Amino acid sequence: MRILSIHMNSSVNGGAEVVYIHGNRLLAEMGHQVAWLSIGAPQDAVRRGELVFYLPEIPDKKIQLIPKLTRHFFNSESVRLAKQAIQEFHPDIVHVHTVFGYRYLSPSVLLPFKERGIPIVQTLHDYGLICPASFFLSRGKVCEMCKGRMYYFSAMKCCMGGSFPRSFMAAINSYIKDYAYHYDGLISSYIAPSHFLRQKYIEFGFSPPKIEVIPNAYFQTDSTVMPIEIEKKSRNYLLFAGRLSSEKGVDVLVGASKGLGIPVKIVGDGPERETLQTMQGRIGADNIEFLGKQPHSSMETLYKNAALTIFPSRWYENGPLVILESFAQATPVIASRIGAIPEFVKDCQTGYLFNVDDPDDLRRTIQLALRRPHPEVMEENAYQQVHTEHRQGLYATRLENILSRHIAGSH
Repeated sequence: MRILSIHMNSSVNGGAEVVYIHGNRLLAEMGHQVAWLSIGAPQDAVRRGELVFYLPEIPDKKIQLIPKLTRHFFNSESVRLAKQAIQEFHPDIVHVHTVFGYRYLSPSVLLPFKERGIPIVQTLHDYGLICPASFFLSRGKVCEMCKGRMYYFSAMKCCMGGSFPRSFMAAINSYIKDYAYHYDGLISSYIAPSHFLRQKYIEFGFSPPKIEVIPNAYFQTDSTVMPIEIEKKSRNYLLFAGRLSSEKGVDVLVGASKGLGIPVKIVGDGPERETLQTMQGRIGADNIEFLGKQPHSSMETLYKNAALTIFPSRWYENGPLVILESFAQATPVIASRIGAIPEFVKDCQTGYLFNVDDPDDLRRTIQLALRRPHPEVMEENAYQQVHTEHRQGLYATRLENILSRHIAGSH
């Protein structure tokens, strides 16, 4: 297959980029020809000599207001790049991830492929096609008021970080996506990383047969053999890893940490860091240590030696890679009972679930988990789950099957 893979980012900023980059790598290793189209050139692809089509990254402050607004809706450079990719690469199929936003590609990048009858499959990473704010979260609470294409609620509730201008633009973008682009008509099939996300899209009017589920993978070497070093875990701290932003619920962990009698290491950075540190000082949670961003090599060790990873998210998580990364180092996860999380954390088997936004319930759950008599049983369950249900080879085969089926159906 000749596969053109499209995403708004070329550098790793989150789980979507990890799936984009590693998914392309796996398809190339299976013998398929993969080309890339993105904002900025993915350096790994450039080093491997793969064909890359990209627009230069422009700092936000250098984009003037009118171009900034118009790129929400139509990006002529994206269209030009898509036509160039067709002429030079001749793709059999397009695999798109995310294209929205004024600094990004916009749905216009897909039009040349649709005009030429090239099938387009999209992997969904959030709820951006049915929620202008992408997260079903408004002022820290789950919100589904835009159901039925009533996107104006996003502006009325200032769902985009409390900003009316940003929320208004997001709502307008959603209307244009539906009524100008007829976006769903551009896409041959969708791939959802969880059954929860698939069901949510169906509730909002998407066709059930059009959405297939491929759970995210742990994108490392497939193995079901328990490494000797993992059996010697120190288990002397709790770990949070992720972006320090409101939807991740780190404040719930901070609120639950005082008096636990075990150190809490918080890895990551983001807009809420200063607020969280202030909260830590106010409640006297001296057992918390903010480590900032850490390299991948350090993260493996941090996961490996943690007693538990805490995942206190308050939004509809759909395929969190942090959980898989923790399981890969035989560390169970305590997570919020929300979204697709229960599909990944099996309560009392590979971790524990607690009530969303409830620091008292989180504290009780942590204390219960720390008292479990044979922690190695749950640790092995977690390790085996990620290396059986979330093998990268299994992910690649499923993805290959979906793409090849849509190529065959287009002829």
